[in-house]
Amino acid sequence: MPPIKIPQNWIAGLPDDRLQIGSVFKTMVYDTNKPKEKYFVVVAESIDSISLASVYINSEINPNLFRTAKLKELHIPISKQDCTFLKWDSFVDCSQLHEKNKIQLSTLLNELNISPYMGTMPIEIFNRILNKLIHTNTIPILTKKRYGLIK
Repeated sequence: MPPIKIPQNWIAGLPDDRLQIGSVFKTMVYDTNKPKEKYFVVVAESIDSISLASVYINSEINPNLFRTAKLKELHIPISKQDCTFLKWDSFVDCSQLHEKNKIQLSTLLNELNISPYMGTMPIEIFNRILNKLIHTNTIPILTKKRYGLIK
């Protein structure tokens, strides 16, 4: 498939220059089985500009959660060599979107002594993530529309 170009309206109007589509953060998340520190990639902004959609980066594919080959295929392998902010080779989980309130994330960026901002996902990998998100059937169509992933 050809690379997907990031629409300019996805990038415009974010409250912090680190808070961009493609930015990678590492911070505590509370929407996992046990709250933990995770890397996540901002992949889209909601049409109402209130929230950002993100995907998590995992060190491995959890065989208890992703039992079928189809679910395992929704993970994109990424290397420490390509993503220098990583500690080891990992996987981007494209099976679901995680919503982050834009204002809360911006506040977090400005209040922490150690910034959770890790860098930007390389464009080639980011395009693969978008392509996977657009074509997966594990994310509801309405959610994809809310974040401008499909029309």
